[in-house]
Amino acid sequence: MTVCIGHFVTSRNPTLDAVSIVATSTCEWAQVASARPKIVDHGSGLLVNGMKASGIRIAAGLLLTVAIGFLGGCGTSSNPAMTGTWLFVLTPTGSATSAIQATANLTQVGNNVTGQVSLSSTAGSCGTDASMSGTVKGNALTLQLTQLQSAINLTGAANQAFTSASGTYTAEAGSCLLSGGTGSWSATLQ
Repeated sequence: MTVCIGHFVTSRNPTLDAVSIVATSTCEWAQVASARPKIVDHGSGLLVNGMKASGIRIAAGLLLTVAIGFLGGCGTSSNPAMTGTWLFVLTPTGSATSAIQATANLTQVGNNVTGQVSLSSTAGSCGTDASMSGTVKGNALTLQLTQLQSAINLTGAANQAFTSASGTYTAEAGSCLLSGGTGSWSATLQ
């Protein structure tokens, strides 16, 4: 197998059950014979499978830099896209006049969203204080609006810029918050 400058070449030797990774940093060509490197001291420096040892160090450093770059892209996003004040409008199915407005001051840490909510005075007999929690995965949203023992489960998606969102909801049975109803919701970042 032959390799040249700036290239990483891998080969599998089934006889030795080993893999070779070889790189060069000069325009000299090298012949790779097996997974076991041939190291020769020519007085002016070591040659490994025909490559100068300094070239191998440069190639190994480059390979490590590329690997770290790929690993840096893994993990969860800490983009606080939902952080801010959002105006939610929840509209029950078949009853647009019974819509609830909710102002939510949300904070996103990682994929988790939490915050305090102030409901419009028409939301019910349980006052205007509530809370919201949920998760963000990409643009997909799963949120829960909670007041006392009542909860509304919201699912939907935000636009790419995270300035608006919409979806559907289901209200759990309870004495507050659209008990047992379903509908749609929309939200805009204020």
